[in-house]
Amino acid sequence: MRNTADPPAAAPAPPGRLSRATAALLARIDIFTPRGAYVARSIAAAALALGVAFLLELETPYSAASTVLLVINPVQGAVIGKGVWRVVGTIAGMLVAFVLMGFFAQKPLLFILGFGFWLGLCVAGMTLLRHFRASGTVVAGYTIGLATYGAMQRPELTFEHVIGRGSTVAIGVLCLSLVSMLFATRGVRMKLEALVARLAASAARAIAVQRGGIAAAPGDDQRLALLAGVYGIDDLLALGKAESEDLAQRAMAVRHGMASLFAALAGGTPPLPADSPGARAIARLQPRLEAAWQAAADALADGPAGTLRALALLGNARLRFRAALNAIVIADPRDEAALLIAGERLCEQIDDYRAALEGLAELQRPRPQRRPAPVRFHRDVRSALENGVRSMCAIVITGVFWIATAWNQGDMMLLVVAPYCALLATAGNPAAGAKALIKGTIAAVPAAFVCAFGILPRIDGFPLLVVALALFWLPGIYATSVPKTALAGLAYLVAFNTLNAATNPFRPDLGLFLNQSVAWVLATFITLLTFQLILPRNLAADTARLRRTIRDDALALLAGRQPAAAGWQQRQQHRIA
Repeated sequence: MRNTADPPAAAPAPPGRLSRATAALLARIDIFTPRGAYVARSIAAAALALGVAFLLELETPYSAASTVLLVINPVQGAVIGKGVWRVVGTIAGMLVAFVLMGFFAQKPLLFILGFGFWLGLCVAGMTLLRHFRASGTVVAGYTIGLATYGAMQRPELTFEHVIGRGSTVAIGVLCLSLVSMLFATRGVRMKLEALVARLAASAARAIAVQRGGIAAAPGDDQRLALLAGVYGIDDLLALGKAESEDLAQRAMAVRHGMASLFAALAGGTPPLPADSPGARAIARLQPRLEAAWQAAADALADGPAGTLRALALLGNARLRFRAALNAIVIADPRDEAALLIAGERLCEQIDDYRAALEGLAELQRPRPQRRPAPVRFHRDVRSALENGVRSMCAIVITGVFWIATAWNQGDMMLLVVAPYCALLATAGNPAAGAKALIKGTIAAVPAAFVCAFGILPRIDGFPLLVVALALFWLPGIYATSVPKTALAGLAYLVAFNTLNAATNPFRPDLGLFLNQSVAWVLATFITLLTFQLILPRNLAADTARLRRTIRDDALALLAGRQPAAAGWQQRQQHRIA
């Protein structure tokens, strides 16, 4: 019997409350979400790559897992695009590594100068190229340090080192691509179509509300935000091209539509005096145009049929506007010229927007039909030179420090400085990125120590090895899925894998671990100092240089230069964006 003095038993929680609490707990754990699936795929691919590398008895099997953790991305197109170009870049870097070691194996200073020049050249090329081609170019640059690590002390092993590096990269890319294709979904096509339709509808509404061009309302925040977001279409398109050959065939038409949408947003009537005859005439014609723009924006919500209806609505509105414009007679030739210019600008705006809708229609068709001329982008040669020189200086300074100290792990600093300086070269705030790399590296050192000296010596067999490594990979992979901590997570994963150095047989060496840890941390600080002291990034100066370039290209037209009209306009638009 229960004592009456005992406290009453707690009433059981209702089933509904328990289910809600369980759902909240699962959501907080983040297992059954797209991010959780991404983490699981990444761990599975890294484990598969590590297992294949062990089966092939490669010297550094953990490098295959590191390749996976460098290429991981929630989007399948990014995995395929980055992976393919990483293999291409690695092969190019391997060939250059053979050449440098063949000529300068016994001349470390000349080797470092050659390495620095090649890295600077590749970083400059990365700055001029876009998307995955840029990543492949920079991989070709820093592969020298990865492929020749340890070979300077034993040049006779150069071939084994270089081929081993290429093998681990190929295994990592193939394993991650396989896992991604089997378990990831292809959703870029739908996201791209939705993004283009949303931007097109928002642009139509912004044009309907703001009757003048962008020059008439420079503070129009809505239109400026749309102008800044239009070129996001190209970033998403790059992922889709790698994911789908069908989308790759439509890429030129989609890019042409993107450039046309930017032109429509920036277009419109120039500022006219409010009491001028031209302004009054345009004001009388504007309401019908505004109604057509609003109707076109509403029609885009109906999918492919709505796109065709929007094209027809604006085509008819243009014909009516042109007819009404031709019927207006103004006595003063100057006022008549101003009216004709304003009317022509409005017609051009409609034409540009209809060209943008053609790009959307091409995306929505069952089969690709149009292949317009390629869209031209701005290439910042000055920034490319600065980034290349900075990267070369970083390698030369680090290499001279290595030679001067005769440190047997000094070449590991080259292995770290080269990719970090290259990857941060085009970042908006590279110094902040370098600080994130330092945080990730400092977190990786104790984690690698615990794993290498506390866990791995006490386990036996590949399954237990994967479980042990996965526990340490998990926080880093999760961090890469959050934009704020992505760089720190990347640095953590690469440093942990390299310092832990899971090989078969596994021989932990405390002295080697401490030397490599110091070299890795020191290299991240050298990266930070490089961006703070050597040609530091100045966003204000970059903006001023872009403005000068826009002005100079415009003045060149007045001086008689006759570039291709479409290419000139597209480059100017990209600079503005």
